[in-house]
Amino acid sequence: MKKKTKQRTGSLTTIGQAFVIIFCLWHMFAVATFAIPREASDSFSTSARTLFFPIITPYIHATSQWQLWNLFAPDPLRRVTERRIDTQREDGWHALRTFDGTSVPFWERATTYKLFSNILETDSHSKDGTKIRLMQKLGCEDFHLVSGTHVRIVEKWYDLPFLKYPVSGSTWSAWRPTNRVSAMEISCPPVSKKI
Repeated sequence: MKKKTKQRTGSLTTIGQAFVIIFCLWHMFAVATFAIPREASDSFSTSARTLFFPIITPYIHATSQWQLWNLFAPDPLRRVTERRIDTQREDGWHALRTFDGTSVPFWERATTYKLFSNILETDSHSKDGTKIRLMQKLGCEDFHLVSGTHVRIVEKWYDLPFLKYPVSGSTWSAWRPTNRVSAMEISCPPVSKKI
């Protein structure tokens, strides 16, 4: 009796081990295949994308393994941006909130910057409804400002230079960014009463 139980347990262990090995091989294949650069136009890359992307993409998205190589290199993010929400008082503009690398907690940084880049960087001077709504939320609503208060969002940014070769520390010490600034202003709407 014990021999049959031991034999059944042994076969279940073998099946479990085989399943883990197959799953690991599938996962490695899916991640490696999904990471093939989208810009690659050689026959292998094109064939792999055509054949395997429809199969692996749902798995990759479901497991949040969607990062691509260009997140790190060869085209790293070069823009350094600071955004500030200001309100106008009798003696001028005063900062309500600043969004930069130090003011946003690290666990909210990616979401916050992605929100700003998706909404604000399309056209910094257009006053479409989404941008106005974001400013109303971050300025007027969050700080309980009265109707008619002027609020603006100021964006200051610069781009790090793209260098083909490493440079010395003294070169970076001497380098100074060229800041660019844009601003958009609204007036706070009347506060709506929530029922």
